[in-house]
Amino acid sequence: IDNQTYGFDRNGLIVIAGLPSMGKTLFAQEIMAHLSIEQGLNTMFFSMEMTKKQVMDRYVSMIGNIDHMKMKSGNLDNADWGRISEAVSRIKNSGLHVSDESSLSVGQIRAQARRHKAKHGHIEVIMIDYLGLMNHGKADREDIALGNTTRGLKELSKELNCPVVILAQANRGSYTGRPNMSNLKGSSCIEADADLVMFVHREEVIDHDTCLKGITEIITAKDRHGSSNGTVHLSRPNGRYVGLSAEQAGQMVLDEENRLNPPKKKKSRDF
Repeated sequence: IDNQTYGFDRNGLIVIAGLPSMGKTLFAQEIMAHLSIEQGLNTMFFSMEMTKKQVMDRYVSMIGNIDHMKMKSGNLDNADWGRISEAVSRIKNSGLHVSDESSLSVGQIRAQARRHKAKHGHIEVIMIDYLGLMNHGKADREDIALGNTTRGLKELSKELNCPVVILAQANRGSYTGRPNMSNLKGSSCIEADADLVMFVHREEVIDHDTCLKGITEIITAKDRHGSSNGTVHLSRPNGRYVGLSAEQAGQMVLDEENRLNPPKKKKSRDF
């Protein structure tokens, strides 16, 4: 993904979109873990869907490489508890700041970000989960209110000189094949303001017979400052994303194409 996008623009609005249960939040958390826990950079995660405890449980599972359902069950051995303890310590010493306040407006996010920057220094990235749960304020139409929000977030990115990443829901009714810009709710506003739009897609959620079981596709649908449109294929063991090799991804995509469009058998000739 880094090779495809060359990283996030410091003055950019980045949108991560997809249907429910596709893995948007996990993908967002993977980005934040890389920046704040692996590199120790200062980041802000605004979670309007999950509580801080739920977010942190996911991070412990991710960093400790422990299955999330195993953690929930409490059926853990000494090695698991050791990895949990180490993961908690790494998270506490990281640059990750999580807010779980609900229905925040752009103004409230800006105020929190300014205070955080004054106290902790430059913010590397602001992540918001998700657009539909924000307070968009009053406007004559819903699309106008949404546009005011995305425009405000774009301005916040410029003011703080850091990328603002926002998660957005796709419209299930318009899904046909792989997602594209027209699948976004309020797509015209988002398309106008976003610098980068990436869809998180799991074909097995749509088609149970797919050959792409266990595979998450990160589809770049828009890149204002480049031509990085394309797809990256990932697997997801123990709550973390792992990239597939070009050979693995290519074979699975070929199998899927052959399943959907089986090659025609040549007719035998009679002599």
